[in-house]
Amino acid sequence: MTTGLTYPLAVDEETGNLKTVTEADWVKSRIDSLLDTLPLENPLRPSYGTESPLFTSQFDWTTYAFSIMQKLIKEIPEAKFSTSSQIADDGGAQIVIAYAYRGIPQEDFILNFLR
Repeated sequence: MTTGLTYPLAVDEETGNLKTVTEADWVKSRIDSLLDTLPLENPLRPSYGTESPLFTSQFDWTTYAFSIMQKLIKEIPEAKFSTSSQIADDGGAQIVIAYAYRGIPQEDFILNFLR
């Protein structure tokens, strides 16, 4: 059984220890952590995290979605990932991260980038 700390870190009120999660919840916590961390934000793992497209004037959303998928595959080899991107009529963008853990599809992560 795969077990790890929950993200964000929290204290278990019953035991006073850090909360842990198992199996699919562990994978979800790892995805949250990777998406919420910028490269160089973690000094012990400078390449961990995902770039922010916030200040980029010309951006290829398909390439960005693929780079997120590659990082997820590297960090969480226990799960299978796929990503897709769409540009809305108002200029906003959406990236959908679909994943399965132990062959069971999980709820997609949807990242919205509004203009």
